[in-house]
Amino acid sequence: MFSLMDLPYELNALEPALSEKILTLHYQRHHKGYVDKLNELISQNPSYFGLDLEEVAKKSYYEQHWPIFNNSAQIIAHDFYWKSLTSFSERNFWGLGVLSQQMEKTFGTFENFIEQCVHQGVAQFGSGWMWLICNEEKNTLEIVTTSNAYLPWIEFPKKRPLLTVDLWEHAYYVDYYNQRKDYLEKVLRCLDWSFAEKQYKNL
Repeated sequence: MFSLMDLPYELNALEPALSEKILTLHYQRHHKGYVDKLNELISQNPSYFGLDLEEVAKKSYYEQHWPIFNNSAQIIAHDFYWKSLTSFSERNFWGLGVLSQQMEKTFGTFENFIEQCVHQGVAQFGSGWMWLICNEEKNTLEIVTTSNAYLPWIEFPKKRPLLTVDLWEHAYYVDYYNQRKDYLEKVLRCLDWSFAEKQYKNL
């Protein structure tokens, strides 16, 4: 049985970008709902017994067991989202590690990176996710958006996630209504670059 991950911070830690109210609803209802539903689905399908979460997502994707895939992939993405965030800072920057050199080479300035993220995040139609990806085949960084529960590395294992931002309306509606741009401009100031640096070093 899978369980809801522990948040790496208090529910009010991301204010003013994300309120305690929306974080509580998002984490304790939406995220927990995916965990509860996946456990229910797997209890009825013994072929998934004993698999870890990534194995469940991959197996269900290729076997087109969409309810199992959607819930397992959403858990993976939400786990990664919470880890991608830290306390809000207007001066958030990608730091001075190995990743920062590649970020500067790819995006130039931090503000240019934020601008590209906002543009692509707003352009994503419907629900989904925005990812900072390292493409290991090309040794490049990419900003990509995906629809619904799709995970970029399911079909392309060389595309490894460094950070993610939730684009589903339930991630921001309580605080920002339908203004996804306003949400992105704030939540991108909560990105945890020490977490991204660890992901990059572990590739």
